[in-house]
Amino acid sequence: GNQFTASNLEFDTGYGWLINNFSNVSACGSLPLIGKFKTGPEPDEFDLGFTVMVDDHESNSGIPIVGPSLTYKVKVTRPDGTIDFQATDRYSNGAEWVQVDFKPGEGQIIANGDVNGQLTDQTGDYTIELEILTICPGCNEPNATPKITIKGKEFRRKVGESNWILNEEFFPNPPIQTFPGRVIGAKKTLKFHYELP
Repeated sequence: GNQFTASNLEFDTGYGWLINNFSNVSACGSLPLIGKFKTGPEPDEFDLGFTVMVDDHESNSGIPIVGPSLTYKVKVTRPDGTIDFQATDRYSNGAEWVQVDFKPGEGQIIANGDVNGQLTDQTGDYTIELEILTICPGCNEPNATPKITIKGKEFRRKVGESNWILNEEFFPNPPIQTFPGRVIGAKKTLKFHYELP
């Protein structure tokens, strides 16, 4: 044949090769074939995810909301229409905002059993839907406008390395938006755009 495969080569490294004619027939003699090449740089791997924060721990008048008081559903649909993330247990109270965090390389469930905002990477628009499922007695405020902060995040690292580096962030337009009231069934839909590297 006229091909060969070299396995387990190092990235970004120069290699040479030589082919000799070992025939003992003098009429078949030929000069050795010599060549060289350099392997490409070590590739990056990427991990895409998102974070959500809803500042819904105080009433319009600034009074802290007490107890596990509001429960939100967070759903993310990727560009091909597949639901890629869903959690129905995100809550807020006087001490904590509604939130989903993202730790790259951890999957959608991290070591402590909490959800992680990891997404399947595709080029296109990601749709994030937020909905209030439950609310504490007396916490209804149809005119409330809790602030929403959503970020898409792309991390990268060299294949085989352990440390992830934040490579790029993606935001809805406008980046900071508000929730339409504090009542059961209130919903907000936001989008951010992502391009595969």
